[in-house]
Amino acid sequence: MVPFRWLVMTIAATSMVGGSLAAAVQVPLRPNSIVLPGTDIVLEAGWRLVLTEDEACAFMVPATWPVALNHRWAATPDGHISATFDNPPPASWAMHKMRIRDAIRPTAVLDDSDRRLWVEFADERRILHHISLTDGRVICSADVQVQRSIEPTSDIVTKMISGMRVTRIGDLLWLRK
Repeated sequence: MVPFRWLVMTIAATSMVGGSLAAAVQVPLRPNSIVLPGTDIVLEAGWRLVLTEDEACAFMVPATWPVALNHRWAATPDGHISATFDNPPPASWAMHKMRIRDAIRPTAVLDDSDRRLWVEFADERRILHHISLTDGRVICSADVQVQRSIEPTSDIVTKMISGMRVTRIGDLLWLRK
């Protein structure tokens, strides 16, 4: 009987020499995303989780982006896309939405519900996405500013917006282990 280890070595050596077997040998695949233990937070490969200083809000940004020490700001290395994160002082949700609309004067309203506000302001140089979320007690806000260019940025912005959340107690337990 041929030892198993010899058989594996033979297949590997043959695949390097033969060429035709190289496609048949597959390297183990790593998952493209993970669910953080004890949460429903899905972190995709190449992305990182950023929490506000008080850990009330969570945001996702590409792993290559520098993030400020206080976790209130992140940007592409070239500055083409930047984001600021905040959890403003408590106010009523209706009052918060009114303040945002007065401050930004949006050119488009993409979502205005009882839990989320997503508005845009666009001009010839940039697009500013403002997103606010609430769980009824905490409000989390992000401003994602994109300099207009020919490079597509919508996937990055969409992932950042969909990854934003008000944290829950269970979301933070995995950090303290």
